[in-house]
Amino acid sequence: FHSVGLRILRREIHNLGYRNNFTILDEDDQRSLVRKIIAELELDSKKTNPNAVLSQISKLKTEFVEPGKAPTEYFFEKVVSNIYNRYQDELKRLNALDFDDLIVLCVKLFRQNPEVLKKYQELWKYILVDEYQDTSHDQYQFVSLLAAAGKNLFCIGDDAQSIYQFRRADIRNILNFQKDYPDARIVMLEQNYRSTKNIITAASHLISRNTNQMSKELWTDN
Repeated sequence: FHSVGLRILRREIHNLGYRNNFTILDEDDQRSLVRKIIAELELDSKKTNPNAVLSQISKLKTEFVEPGKAPTEYFFEKVVSNIYNRYQDELKRLNALDFDDLIVLCVKLFRQNPEVLKKYQELWKYILVDEYQDTSHDQYQFVSLLAAAGKNLFCIGDDAQSIYQFRRADIRNILNFQKDYPDARIVMLEQNYRSTKNIITAASHLISRNTNQMSKELWTDN
């Protein structure tokens, strides 16, 4: 996702007011920038953890919450909101992006510039997404926009293997796939080639307790 987003933004980001020679901040750069902002805002550096702040900013970005619109009901939310505003202003001033921007800004670009979206819809008429259960909300929006014209979308995944919620993976993306694409053909790959019958039986018994799932019957010849 991020490499495709980078490829698009290198060509199109001028439509959003950035220069095409933008830099990308790594995690150390992001922490340094947040520490600088914490100092400028005269916050207690011992009580304001840069990693916790960046995690919350990442969550806000991938949910498309703009700076200035972040929740401020609780004390930590207010702190994050103030830092988020300054953080994004600094990124723009430095002509820099973080990794979340590589997806989020593509979605923003497509929504604000239909002619740009159409160009990439025509360029990539067939889209394949692997590990669809691990896609995040911004990645879901990214794919949905690209696939909106041709509806030629092929997704591979297993809702029972979604383990990356801490990386913003949203299980609803795969659970709602048939609702999003009612004409899709679903192919169940239920034969297992790796595990014994005892393991498959135990795993299936546990998985059956999920309240929301795409039902499947695993089996093996082993």
